[in-house]
Amino acid sequence: MVLIFFSIILIAFFHHSPTSFAYPTFKNASESILCPMPYVPSPTIVGEYLNVEINETEFIEEYQVTLFNDCSSFELNSVGYEFTAEKTWKLNVSIPTNCIPGLYSLKVIFKVKNEVRETTQFKCVWLLDEWPENLVIAHLTDSHLPLGGGEVFERALYELNLLKPDVIVISGDIANRGNEELAWVRYRQLYNYSDTPIYIAPGNHDHYGRQEEKYYKRYGSPLYYYIIVGKFLMVFLDTDGDIPFIPESQLEWAESVLREYVDKVKIITFHHPLFVKGYEVTGSWRNVEALRDFMYPEWTTGLGINSAKKLLELIERCDVRLILSGHTHEEHYTLYNERHHFLVNLPAGGSTDEYPSYRFISIDSSGNVSILCRDNLFPYQHPSSYPIGKLTYYYTSFQNETSCSIAVKVSNCLDANITPTFKFILPANKPFKDYEFFPEKPDEMSLYGVNSQYIAYTKVKIPSQQEYYLIVTSFEDKKPPDVSYEYSLADFNTLKINISASDIGWGVKNVKTLYSLDGNVTWVPLDITLMLNEDDDPIKSEHSVLNYEGILAVPLNASSITLKVSAEDFANNTITKTYVFKLELEIRPHITIETDPKIAIYGSTVKIL
Repeated sequence: MVLIFFSIILIAFFHHSPTSFAYPTFKNASESILCPMPYVPSPTIVGEYLNVEINETEFIEEYQVTLFNDCSSFELNSVGYEFTAEKTWKLNVSIPTNCIPGLYSLKVIFKVKNEVRETTQFKCVWLLDEWPENLVIAHLTDSHLPLGGGEVFERALYELNLLKPDVIVISGDIANRGNEELAWVRYRQLYNYSDTPIYIAPGNHDHYGRQEEKYYKRYGSPLYYYIIVGKFLMVFLDTDGDIPFIPESQLEWAESVLREYVDKVKIITFHHPLFVKGYEVTGSWRNVEALRDFMYPEWTTGLGINSAKKLLELIERCDVRLILSGHTHEEHYTLYNERHHFLVNLPAGGSTDEYPSYRFISIDSSGNVSILCRDNLFPYQHPSSYPIGKLTYYYTSFQNETSCSIAVKVSNCLDANITPTFKFILPANKPFKDYEFFPEKPDEMSLYGVNSQYIAYTKVKIPSQQEYYLIVTSFEDKKPPDVSYEYSLADFNTLKINISASDIGWGVKNVKTLYSLDGNVTWVPLDITLMLNEDDDPIKSEHSVLNYEGILAVPLNASSITLKVSAEDFANNTITKTYVFKLELEIRPHITIETDPKIAIYGSTVKIL
């Protein structure tokens, strides 16, 4: 089924497909816009109303509100405004029906005493075309930024930008030390990298140094809050770092929210897990002491057991179906009383010797929970969550004045079937029907006309351990790709080979490299890795040139190396180039015997002549 929407809007930026060539500039919260909050996006339906609260005591003479993201910008319709009892201005605007669903920042221009003022709130509005009947959540936890530079967390977001869950929920320990500003700047950078709304709850590491006002609440979110997504209520709570359970006052607040929205399907997220043992557990909040053997220790004594009792009462009486936690750096699943699903996930960062992962959960408008697992496992079999780093994809594009093509290739090594969403941005200088899809046009597609461009979203199914590619193009490609190489000595007798492949047609699909050490009699495959980023640059999803890296150990008795590089583009055009390295071996440890500055010499040396 193809849905087509056309509108005329302002374009903020142009690019052919999702990409990020540099980490987005750090964006601080606006002190003028009180609502919606930055980086806690407010879910809103296209065609409905949005309230924007401005921290301004003077009379606002006129105003203009605009939503924008990396590919589009929409001016909202003014409905009215009022001065509140809190001495702020509430601007009421409506979302035009031609807006494209997605995650947006918000800009407000208003006039006070003939002075024009402008303020911006980033990543604060989540537009949907309709409220979902089924909510797909990607659950991450314990990223411990900036440990490891956040590469694991960044890789998770890169993969989730393709898998497109409805929301990402992080159950605490975003920062390794909550009083380190670098951790929170890194979090904001990576949030800007995400195409999906992210909602977080604090962990004990986020409370480190007890400077929540300065850091967590400024860069992250309120310590506890709730979000309504149509028929779903998501409540985020704070198991305080000093007392790793939920304080009584906060539980009273949570009870008021849960009872106010009694008709919603309820989801609660907090850091310290309630249950860490037991798969199918039966019990009652009235006799919570009988559940101690299944509970995390801090919940089992003193004030902790009282908090556990009140929490379980809320979960049972208010029928909370899904409870997400982290903290233990272990994976656990408890089905409580056959209807309440407690999930604890492995970290998405921090220590690199662990199994970094994310968990997919689907919950429908009747409260039925489905936990997606890798390799046909069950959620109580560990680890059954999706390992980070097993899904690789790239877009590649070409465009001139008359022609355009975009291709995407996915390598799914997740041990799970996936349904990714592809985004294609194409020039509208010809009817969309003139664009062809190869190998075939997807059945599921949403198409939007945006000024002089088309934005097409397509969904496909990719089985586990399979590769998939899709091309959309306006021209025939008969030109082969091109390849080139560079080399360097990684250490004494190890060559690092860098292969670059490019194509001025549909894009490069495959690159293979063989080498021979015996005069081209025997050919051995050289393992090469696609480089998604370089040095400290961010992971890129779009690549005009594909760069690969391989390591070749050179035997001491080798006299030459022949390297054969083959590339194939998406139109099945191919090219093969052969390179010959002649070698001279010198086995004189720690003695430099060559003065030519162009040749690197080590104690036991491969000299490239």
